[in-house]
Amino acid sequence: MANATRFRETGELEYCIASLLQYSPWIRKVFIVSDAQTPSFMSLIEKSSYSNRIEVVDHLTIFSGYEENLPTFNSRSIASLIWRIPGLSENYLFLNDDFILIRPVSPNDFFNNDCIVVRGTWKFQHKYRLDKLLIRIFCPKRHKQSVQSTRPKLSHAQASAATIAGYKRRFFSAPHVPHPQLKSLLQKFYSEHTDILNKNIKFRIRSNEQFLPDALTTHLAFYYSKAEINNKLKSMILKMGKISNRLLRYKLALARFNRRLVFVCIQDLERAKPKTRKILIDWLNSHVGKLTNLIHE
Repeated sequence: MANATRFRETGELEYCIASLLQYSPWIRKVFIVSDAQTPSFMSLIEKSSYSNRIEVVDHLTIFSGYEENLPTFNSRSIASLIWRIPGLSENYLFLNDDFILIRPVSPNDFFNNDCIVVRGTWKFQHKYRLDKLLIRIFCPKRHKQSVQSTRPKLSHAQASAATIAGYKRRFFSAPHVPHPQLKSLLQKFYSEHTDILNKNIKFRIRSNEQFLPDALTTHLAFYYSKAEINNKLKSMILKMGKISNRLLRYKLALARFNRRLVFVCIQDLERAKPKTRKILIDWLNSHVGKLTNLIHE
Protein backbone atom coordinates (compact mmCIF):
# COMPACT_ATOMS: atom_id res chain seq x y z
CA MET A 1 0.00 0.00 0.00
CA ALA A 2 1.27 3.47 -0.88
CA ASN A 3 2.26 5.77 1.97
CA ALA A 4 -0.29 8.55 2.53
CA THR A 5 2.47 11.17 2.32
CA ARG A 6 2.86 10.40 -1.39
CA PHE A 7 -0.40 12.27 -1.98
CA ARG A 8 0.46 15.32 0.13
CA GLU A 9 1.81 18.41 -1.61
CA THR A 10 3.92 20.55 0.72
CA GLY A 11 5.15 23.42 -1.43
CA GLU A 12 7.24 21.65 -4.07
CA LEU A 13 4.79 22.50 -6.86
CA GLU A 14 5.02 26.22 -6.29
CA TYR A 15 8.81 26.14 -6.60
CA CYS A 16 8.54 23.84 -9.62
CA ILE A 17 6.31 26.36 -11.42
CA ALA A 18 8.51 29.29 -10.36
CA SER A 19 11.61 27.54 -11.70
CA LEU A 20 9.94 26.81 -15.05
CA LEU A 21 8.82 30.42 -15.47
CA GLN A 22 12.22 31.78 -14.50
CA TYR A 23 14.63 29.37 -16.18
CA SER A 24 12.64 28.19 -19.23
CA PRO A 25 10.66 31.25 -20.41
CA TRP A 26 10.50 29.71 -23.90
CA ILE A 27 7.93 27.14 -22.69
CA ARG A 28 4.61 28.14 -24.24
CA LYS A 29 2.35 26.71 -21.56
CA VAL A 30 2.56 24.75 -18.32
CA PHE A 31 -0.24 22.26 -17.67
CA ILE A 32 -0.84 21.07 -14.11
CA VAL A 33 -2.73 17.77 -14.08
CA SER A 34 -4.88 17.44 -10.97
CA ASP A 35 -7.78 15.46 -9.53
CA ALA A 36 -10.47 18.12 -9.01
CA GLN A 37 -7.98 20.27 -7.09
CA THR A 38 -6.66 23.72 -7.84
CA PRO A 39 -3.40 24.93 -6.25
CA SER A 40 -3.96 27.95 -4.01
CA PHE A 41 -1.42 30.01 -5.97
CA MET A 42 -3.58 29.82 -9.13
CA SER A 43 -5.77 32.68 -7.85
CA LEU A 44 -2.67 34.91 -7.99
CA ILE A 45 -1.54 33.62 -11.39
CA GLU A 46 -4.97 34.25 -12.91
CA LYS A 47 -4.61 37.94 -12.03
CA SER A 48 -1.07 38.21 -13.39
CA SER A 49 0.64 38.39 -16.78
CA TYR A 50 1.24 34.63 -16.50
CA SER A 51 -2.48 33.79 -16.61
CA ASN A 52 -2.31 32.43 -20.16
CA ARG A 53 0.77 30.30 -19.45
CA ILE A 54 -0.46 28.14 -16.56
CA GLU A 55 -3.52 25.88 -16.81
CA VAL A 56 -4.96 23.23 -14.51
CA VAL A 57 -6.22 20.11 -16.30
CA ASP A 58 -8.53 17.70 -14.51
CA HIS A 59 -8.20 13.92 -14.61
CA LEU A 60 -11.65 13.76 -16.21
CA THR A 61 -10.27 15.58 -19.25
CA ILE A 62 -7.41 13.21 -20.05
CA PHE A 63 -9.38 10.12 -18.95
CA SER A 64 -12.31 11.03 -21.20
CA GLY A 65 -13.59 7.70 -22.55
CA TYR A 66 -11.68 5.86 -19.83
CA GLU A 67 -13.64 7.13 -16.82
CA GLU A 68 -14.03 3.62 -15.43
CA ASN A 69 -10.38 3.87 -14.33
CA LEU A 70 -11.09 6.85 -12.05
CA PRO A 71 -10.37 7.75 -9.37
CA THR A 72 -6.71 6.87 -9.70
CA PHE A 73 -3.78 7.54 -7.37
CA ASN A 74 -1.18 6.18 -9.77
CA SER A 75 1.26 8.54 -11.49
CA ARG A 76 2.07 5.92 -14.13
CA SER A 77 -1.58 5.55 -15.08
CA ILE A 78 -1.99 9.33 -15.24
CA ALA A 79 1.22 9.82 -17.24
CA SER A 80 -0.01 7.28 -19.79
CA LEU A 81 -2.67 9.81 -20.86
CA ILE A 82 -0.80 13.12 -20.55
CA TRP A 83 -0.53 13.29 -24.34
CA ARG A 84 -4.33 13.73 -24.49
CA ILE A 85 -4.25 17.19 -22.89
CA PRO A 86 -6.14 19.56 -25.22
CA GLY A 87 -3.80 22.09 -26.79
CA LEU A 88 -0.63 20.19 -25.91
CA SER A 89 2.27 20.81 -28.30
CA GLU A 90 3.88 18.12 -30.42
CA ASN A 91 7.10 18.63 -28.48
CA TYR A 92 6.51 18.76 -24.74
CA LEU A 93 8.26 18.07 -21.44
CA PHE A 94 6.94 15.70 -18.81
CA LEU A 95 8.06 16.22 -15.22
CA ASN A 96 6.70 15.57 -11.74
CA ASP A 97 5.85 18.32 -9.29
CA ASP A 98 8.99 17.64 -7.22
CA PHE A 99 11.37 18.73 -10.00
CA ILE A 100 13.12 22.09 -9.78
CA LEU A 101 15.23 23.85 -12.38
CA ILE A 102 18.10 25.77 -10.80
CA ARG A 103 19.70 27.15 -13.98
CA PRO A 104 18.50 28.36 -17.39
CA VAL A 105 17.79 25.72 -20.03
CA SER A 106 17.09 26.10 -23.75
CA PRO A 107 14.84 24.17 -26.16
CA ASN A 108 17.95 22.54 -27.63
CA ASP A 109 18.63 20.91 -24.28
CA PHE A 110 15.56 18.74 -24.89
CA PHE A 111 14.84 18.82 -28.63
CA ASN A 112 17.23 18.88 -31.57
CA ASN A 113 15.54 19.14 -34.96
CA ASP A 114 13.23 16.07 -35.10
CA CYS A 115 14.92 14.29 -32.19
CA ILE A 116 14.39 14.29 -28.45
CA VAL A 117 17.52 14.77 -26.33
CA VAL A 118 17.65 12.17 -23.56
CA ARG A 119 19.87 11.61 -20.54
CA GLY A 120 20.99 8.24 -19.25
CA THR A 121 22.69 5.10 -20.51
CA TRP A 122 21.88 1.76 -22.08
CA LYS A 123 21.84 -1.26 -19.76
CA PHE A 124 21.20 -4.97 -20.15
CA GLN A 125 17.78 -6.28 -19.25
CA HIS A 126 17.95 -8.01 -15.85
CA LYS A 127 17.84 -11.55 -17.19
CA TYR A 128 20.91 -10.85 -19.35
CA ARG A 129 23.00 -9.30 -16.56
CA LEU A 130 25.87 -11.43 -15.27
CA ASP A 131 25.41 -10.30 -11.65
CA LYS A 132 21.74 -11.29 -11.73
CA LEU A 133 22.64 -14.66 -13.27
CA LEU A 134 25.18 -15.36 -10.51
CA ILE A 135 22.59 -14.47 -7.87
CA ARG A 136 20.11 -16.89 -9.44
CA ILE A 137 22.72 -19.66 -9.38
CA PHE A 138 24.50 -19.10 -6.06
CA CYS A 139 21.88 -17.20 -4.01
CA PRO A 140 18.54 -18.72 -5.00
CA LYS A 141 16.86 -17.54 -1.80
CA ARG A 142 17.84 -13.94 -2.44
CA HIS A 143 16.71 -14.28 -6.07
CA LYS A 144 13.34 -15.62 -4.96
CA GLN A 145 12.87 -12.71 -2.55
CA SER A 146 13.69 -10.26 -5.34
CA VAL A 147 11.20 -11.86 -7.72
CA GLN A 148 8.49 -11.88 -5.07
CA SER A 149 9.05 -8.22 -4.16
CA THR A 150 5.96 -6.12 -4.90
CA ARG A 151 7.74 -2.75 -4.75
CA PRO A 152 7.38 -1.14 -8.20
CA LYS A 153 10.94 -0.39 -9.29
CA LEU A 154 11.88 2.34 -11.75
CA SER A 155 14.36 0.16 -13.64
CA HIS A 156 11.78 -2.61 -14.03
CA ALA A 157 9.24 -0.16 -15.46
CA GLN A 158 11.83 1.26 -17.87
CA ALA A 159 12.83 -2.24 -18.96
CA SER A 160 9.18 -3.15 -19.54
CA ALA A 161 8.80 -0.09 -21.78
CA ALA A 162 11.87 -1.17 -23.73
CA THR A 163 10.43 -4.66 -24.27
CA ILE A 164 7.18 -3.19 -25.59
CA ALA A 165 9.14 -1.04 -28.05
CA GLY A 166 11.07 -4.09 -29.31
CA TYR A 167 14.25 -3.95 -27.23
CA LYS A 168 14.49 -7.44 -25.68
CA ARG A 169 18.09 -7.51 -24.43
CA ARG A 170 18.68 -3.96 -23.19
CA PHE A 171 16.90 -0.84 -22.02
CA PHE A 172 17.70 2.85 -21.72
CA SER A 173 18.04 3.79 -18.06
CA ALA A 174 17.19 7.45 -17.47
CA PRO A 175 17.67 9.32 -14.17
CA HIS A 176 15.08 11.56 -12.52
CA VAL A 177 15.00 14.45 -14.99
CA PRO A 178 12.37 16.23 -17.12
CA HIS A 179 11.58 13.96 -20.07
CA PRO A 180 11.10 15.31 -23.61
CA GLN A 181 8.13 13.71 -25.37
CA LEU A 182 6.70 13.52 -28.89
CA LYS A 183 2.91 13.54 -28.92
CA SER A 184 2.45 12.08 -32.41
CA LEU A 185 4.66 9.12 -31.53
CA LEU A 186 2.39 8.18 -28.63
CA GLN A 187 -0.82 8.86 -30.54
CA LYS A 188 0.24 6.49 -33.30
CA PHE A 189 1.45 3.77 -30.96
CA TYR A 190 -1.58 3.76 -28.68
CA SER A 191 -4.01 3.88 -31.60
CA GLU A 192 -2.41 0.66 -32.84
CA HIS A 193 -2.03 -0.95 -29.39
CA THR A 194 -5.12 0.00 -27.40
CA ASP A 195 -4.75 -3.15 -25.28
CA ILE A 196 -1.37 -1.96 -23.98
CA LEU A 197 -2.78 1.44 -23.03
CA ASN A 198 -5.88 -0.06 -21.41
CA LYS A 199 -3.80 -2.36 -19.24
CA ASN A 200 -1.40 0.35 -18.09
CA ILE A 201 -4.11 2.76 -16.93
CA LYS A 202 -6.25 0.24 -15.05
CA PHE A 203 -4.07 0.19 -11.93
CA ARG A 204 -5.23 2.71 -9.32
CA ILE A 205 -2.04 2.21 -7.28
CA ARG A 206 1.40 1.80 -8.84
CA SER A 207 2.10 -1.78 -9.92
CA ASN A 208 5.07 -3.84 -11.07
CA GLU A 209 2.95 -4.85 -14.06
CA GLN A 210 3.13 -1.34 -15.46
CA PHE A 211 5.64 0.20 -17.84
CA LEU A 212 6.92 3.76 -17.51
CA PRO A 213 5.09 5.94 -20.08
CA ASP A 214 7.90 8.45 -20.61
CA ALA A 215 10.34 5.55 -21.08
CA LEU A 216 8.09 4.16 -23.81
CA THR A 217 8.43 7.45 -25.71
CA THR A 218 12.20 7.28 -25.33
CA HIS A 219 12.47 3.74 -26.68
CA LEU A 220 10.05 4.39 -29.53
CA ALA A 221 12.08 7.47 -30.42
CA PHE A 222 15.27 5.39 -30.49
CA TYR A 223 13.51 2.80 -32.66
CA TYR A 224 12.54 5.46 -35.21
CA SER A 225 15.93 7.26 -34.97
CA LYS A 226 14.34 10.23 -33.24
CA ALA A 227 16.44 10.25 -30.07
CA GLU A 228 19.97 11.29 -29.21
CA ILE A 229 21.91 11.02 -25.95
CA ASN A 230 23.48 14.02 -24.27
CA ASN A 231 24.56 13.73 -20.64
CA LYS A 232 26.09 17.17 -20.30
CA LEU A 233 23.39 18.44 -17.92
CA LYS A 234 23.20 16.65 -14.58
CA SER A 235 20.55 16.05 -11.94
CA MET A 236 20.57 15.64 -8.17
CA ILE A 237 18.09 13.85 -5.90
CA LEU A 238 17.42 15.09 -2.38
CA LYS A 239 15.70 12.49 -0.20
CA MET A 240 14.51 14.88 2.43
CA GLY A 241 13.10 12.27 4.79
CA LYS A 242 16.51 10.68 5.31
CA ILE A 243 19.19 13.26 4.60
CA SER A 244 21.22 14.84 7.42
CA ASN A 245 21.54 18.60 7.66
CA ARG A 246 25.27 18.38 7.05
CA LEU A 247 24.86 16.31 3.88
CA LEU A 248 22.06 18.57 2.67
CA ARG A 249 24.23 21.66 3.05
CA TYR A 250 27.05 19.91 1.18
CA LYS A 251 24.77 18.93 -1.71
CA LEU A 252 23.28 22.39 -1.96
CA ALA A 253 26.77 23.90 -2.05
CA LEU A 254 27.67 21.44 -4.80
CA ALA A 255 24.58 22.47 -6.76
CA ARG A 256 25.56 26.11 -6.41
CA PHE A 257 29.04 25.71 -7.89
CA ASN A 258 28.55 22.86 -10.38
CA ARG A 259 27.36 24.66 -13.51
CA ARG A 260 26.36 21.39 -15.17
CA LEU A 261 23.94 20.54 -12.36
CA VAL A 262 20.61 21.86 -13.60
CA PHE A 263 17.86 19.57 -12.28
CA VAL A 264 17.00 18.92 -8.64
CA CYS A 265 14.43 16.32 -7.57
CA ILE A 266 13.09 16.96 -4.07
CA GLN A 267 11.64 13.77 -2.62
CA ASP A 268 9.71 13.30 0.65
CA LEU A 269 9.75 16.98 1.64
CA GLU A 270 6.72 16.29 3.84
CA ARG A 271 8.88 13.92 5.93
CA ALA A 272 11.71 16.38 6.49
CA LYS A 273 12.45 17.65 9.99
CA PRO A 274 11.62 21.35 10.49
CA LYS A 275 15.26 22.47 10.52
CA THR A 276 16.10 20.36 7.47
CA ARG A 277 13.12 21.73 5.61
CA LYS A 278 14.08 25.32 6.50
CA ILE A 279 17.61 24.82 5.11
CA LEU A 280 16.16 23.71 1.79
CA ILE A 281 13.40 26.35 1.61
CA ASP A 282 15.88 29.14 2.35
CA TRP A 283 18.11 27.82 -0.44
CA LEU A 284 15.19 27.57 -2.88
CA ASN A 285 14.10 31.13 -2.08
CA SER A 286 17.63 32.28 -2.85
CA HIS A 287 18.25 30.26 -6.03
CA VAL A 288 14.76 29.93 -7.53
CA GLY A 289 12.67 32.55 -5.76
CA LYS A 290 9.12 32.52 -4.49
CA LEU A 291 6.38 32.28 -7.09
CA THR A 292 4.51 35.17 -5.46
CA ASN A 293 7.56 37.45 -5.82
CA LEU A 294 8.03 36.42 -9.45
CA ILE A 295 4.39 37.15 -10.28
CA HIS A 296 4.52 40.61 -8.73
CA GLU A 297 7.75 41.68 -10.44
